[in-house]
This record gives sequence, C-alpha cells and structure tokens, in this order.
Amino acid sequence: MRKVLVLVGALSAMAAGCGKNKSGSSVDTEDTGLHASMARVEPGVMGASYYHRLHREPGEASDKVGALVYVKGTVKSDGSVRWGDEQRVDGDLREEGQHDVGMYSSLAIAADGYARVSYYDKTTGDLKFATQVGKKKWELETVDAPGNVGGWTSLALVNDSPSIAYYDFDNGDLKFATRQGQGWNVMKVDGADTDSGKFAALAADGSGGLGIAYYDATNGDLRYVSGTSTGFGIPEVVDGAGDTGQWPSLAYDLGTALIAFHDFTAQDLRYARRDGGSGWQLSTLDAADWVGADTSIVVDNAGHVTVAYMDGLNNDLLSAEWNGSGWSTRKIAEVGANGYYNNVVLDEDSKPV
Repeated sequence: MRKVLVLVGALSAMAAGCGKNKSGSSVDTEDTGLHASMARVEPGVMGASYYHRLHREPGEASDKVGALVYVKGTVKSDGSVRWGDEQRVDGDLREEGQHDVGMYSSLAIAADGYARVSYYDKTTGDLKFATQVGKKKWELETVDAPGNVGGWTSLALVNDSPSIAYYDFDNGDLKFATRQGQGWNVMKVDGADTDSGKFAALAADGSGGLGIAYYDATNGDLRYVSGTSTGFGIPEVVDGAGDTGQWPSLAYDLGTALIAFHDFTAQDLRYARRDGGSGWQLSTLDAADWVGADTSIVVDNAGHVTVAYMDGLNNDLLSAEWNGSGWSTRKIAEVGANGYYNNVVLDEDSKPV
C-alpha cells in the first residue's frame, strides 16, 4: 500500500530541532507550512498553499515577512512528495500593508489546472482571494474588508465558481462569500445569538449544493448548515453533548454529509454521518487520550473514508479508515512533533495522500 503523506506545519520542524530541508526541494523549512491546504493539481502532482511566517524573497536583503506561498510537488512511487520551488503569492515588506498575510489558507484547483486560494490578511483584517493566471503570476483581490474578517477560510469551487465560508472575528459570525460577476456577494449565515463560525469547513455535495460544518463557541456545539451559493437554510446542531465540534472537516458520500471533528470534553475523535432524514449518526472513532484535533476527511468513489488527525498527547499523526465494514486506526508519523494542519487528498488512483 502506498504510504500516506501529510503536510505538516512549521511546528513539527521547530519541535524536532530541524532547520534543514530534507526533501531535496528549495522549500524553506524555517517556520513554514502553517495554515496549509493541499489539493491534486493533475495526475501525480500535488499543490499546497500555506503561511510562511519568516519568508524572504531569494536575493533580497529585506526583513523576513509573513507571506502566502504556493508550491507544487510530484508524488513518487512510495507515496511521498518531492516539492519544487515555493513562490510568493502575497506578502511583501516592500509594499505597504503587505507584511503579514496568508493565514487560514484554503486551496482549490480550477478546471484550467491553476490554483485558487482564499486566505486571511492579518495586517488589514481582510478576507482575500488569489487567482493563479500563469505559472508564476497571480491576481489578488479583497473579498470582505469591513472590520476584522477572514478567519478559518474554506474554499469550494462549484462549476469553477469560487465560494468561501469564513469567520467574522468582530461579530462572531459565520459568513459566506460567492463570486457574482466581477465582484462578490457576501452574506451572514449564522451568529445572530451565538459566537459561531470558527473552524468553518465548506464542501460541495456533488449536486450543486453546499454544506458548512463549524463550531458554535457559545454553546460548545458542532453545527451544520446546507444551501446553495444563493443562500442557506436554518443551521442545526449535529452534536451538543459537552464542548464538542472543534476542527471539523466535511465531505460527502453520494450526497450524504460526513463530518469528522474533535470532542474537547472527552478529547476524542468523533464522527457524524447524516442518517438520511433530519438526524445524525454519531460515533467515536478514537477514544485514546487527547486525540482528534486538526481533522481532515476524504471519501473515495467506493465509499471508503480516511480521516487524518492529531494525537495531542504524543504529537503524532494518526489516521482512521473505514473500509466499508469497519474502522481501523493507525499511526502515520511519530518522529518529532507531527499532526498540525493536516490535509488528506486522493490521488488519481483514489489512494490517500
């Protein structure tokens, strides 16, 4: 079986005392990889967007800057990925107001094979969107600017049109933005009476619909809302027992919503599956001590589910896998500190990367 590669943030390199790049690529491993998002670009090629907190342009003597960067890599026969040269997408001290951008990045690949990235500009407190228009050229735009908005961005492409779920820091709201002509239509989805929208996870259901899984911080609940790019229905509580619902990830199995998430009270990895009606089937996938944060879920065409998640007690990366009849868990990475900003993506053979 092909190995599973998980993109981990700079925290793993820092905790392990690693300062050198071991991949053979030019990706600088100094405090990089935070807020990572990965997607398949084409057969055998993965792309990743992430926040490089100490980025410096090659040949530049300027101070290092928090930047949004993008990199592509080739999937090798053993399942590992050899990353190429990273390129700065946004963030440059030589330009006013661009010294700390790129947190909460979310990556999708459009039909043209080029990347689309939603992300947070911490300097201005804006939600931003980047469109790759050439191998090294990007068009940048501000999606939502009033106040401090753009946390936990989650991007989905429906018929190649971008939609973004995200968190409004000022108002504690779950918000949604979708492309409308040359501009963006922005709406509030939830948060009238609660602090809702942290850890937003947006996904397309395959039939033109959209769903968002997110955390209600006021009540400590996992919530879910469905709709389309023109509007959403009434949010519902998926799991309200204790303080639960952080780090949710959302996927669809032939239109059925699947959510992996963290139960903070029990410190477990939890799983919710729509039961076909108005309810949810809830189960615990891993009840070991301090597991279940930073989840990432994917389902293949045969209905096999893979969830990547973190073992917070041992700083290991774990995966839970449904083979059609039962769940199994295993350790993926344990040397150093692993399991931050996980991403699991299917390759062209439906194997998890």
